[in-house]
Amino acid sequence: MAAHRNARKCIRALLGRNASSDVANHEGVRAEDLIMDLNAAKKRRGLGPLRSSSPFAPDSQRHASFRDAFTADKARPPTPPPTTAFQSAAATTVQTRISPLIAEKFQNLAKSYDDEWHEKHVAETEARRILGNTQAELAAARQQIVELEARTEPDDVAARTLGEANLAKHQVLSLISHQNRLHIQQAVDGELSRGANGDPSGGGPDDPFEERLGLARQLRQMLAEQRQAEADYVDALSMVGVGDKIEKYRKLLKRCLDPKDGESLDTNLDSLIDMMEEERDVNDLEAAGPSEPTDLALRA
Repeated sequence: MAAHRNARKCIRALLGRNASSDVANHEGVRAEDLIMDLNAAKKRRGLGPLRSSSPFAPDSQRHASFRDAFTADKARPPTPPPTTAFQSAAATTVQTRISPLIAEKFQNLAKSYDDEWHEKHVAETEARRILGNTQAELAAARQQIVELEARTEPDDVAARTLGEANLAKHQVLSLISHQNRLHIQQAVDGELSRGANGDPSGGGPDDPFEERLGLARQLRQMLAEQRQAEADYVDALSMVGVGDKIEKYRKLLKRCLDPKDGESLDTNLDSLIDMMEEERDVNDLEAAGPSEPTDLALRA
């Protein structure tokens, strides 16, 4: 009876007099089980120690604090949701069938939100990685550009070097042409001297007109071939040592161009060369201007 009525003082008094607590009553309930339930309920409520029965004892009731409240919340097991027994069939149907479906839908919705967040997190991580790699490649490209700019010559120096090369080319061509004309003049003088001395092998003024016309045409053709051979010879001299550097120039052009333009470099290389040759011809004409009177004098 004391355990049923939660009479703690009576229980302590009976236990102090060695009362048996393991004897079951007519309902089959033992006192020690009820006492254990009372102690557990006391711990769950977080009650402090009870006051002493002595009138001279100090107040043993400890005041509750914020720490006790947090400790009690942590130690307290989660209480299951109360199950309400409904009497109507509609309420029972809502509780037994519709409520689990709604809970499942919300659970799926929460899972879809979590999956979407995970996908976005993975995409963001990949984007950050790609951004870091791109920035590193950009920094390396800028460093290469700085190194290449340090190696290349200024525009004025390159233009001056190109002008000197064109001038030297035309000077060499003029010297070779002058040398060949001297050899031809010596050969003509020799033939004329043999004809003047009565050598029958030399052509005289009595030769037929057609024969002299044919010889003049052959001479003109040979002179054209000679000039072309002289130009080819000068071009060959200018290309000495350049063949080994063609691959280096190709790599340098690919580095200076964008990756997309670098892939089509071989396709557009012919048009680039044609454009450079046109510029070279213009420069050659400008550089050949002063040497024209000398050439005319040689022909005369």
